[in-house]
Amino acid sequence: MAKAEKPFELTGRHVLIAVIAFFGIIIAVNFVFVKLAVQSFPGEQVEKSYYQGLNYNETLAEKARQAELGWRFQLVNGTAGAGAPLEIILLNREGRPVVDAVLEGELARPTSDEGLQQLGFTHLGEGRYRSDVEGLAPGAWDLTLKAQEEVEGEIMLSATSRMLVR
Repeated sequence: MAKAEKPFELTGRHVLIAVIAFFGIIIAVNFVFVKLAVQSFPGEQVEKSYYQGLNYNETLAEKARQAELGWRFQLVNGTAGAGAPLEIILLNREGRPVVDAVLEGELARPTSDEGLQQLGFTHLGEGRYRSDVEGLAPGAWDLTLKAQEEVEGEIMLSATSRMLVR
């Protein structure tokens, strides 16, 4: 005579093992996601971004004031090779060159602070300004430029332009 098999009976032990396994898998997956997220983006790119957000209305008002002034710049050699000086032309609302302005700038990669360079510009005449740059790797770079009429004057232009280095 064959023994009859005992039907499966769900016990508290089975439920406990299933719950522990379920939450163990959830915790392990979350740990992997957090680790990958921190490795790929370790923090904010802009310092004090919260405070910049609070002052956003003032930033918009400043941009509107600068747009009214109509100053702009053009890259003379925006696709220059590494080692070439960076030249720009600074123009006023009427398209005439702005002479004797004080310019400062910054070159940075669009997605990181790698290779960040502070730039000082020399006036060459006729609204042309030049800055020597060091060892730019090929690829995309953002030029951020600030222009003033005099050393401690108000900023007449604050703009960013993307350039490609070959």
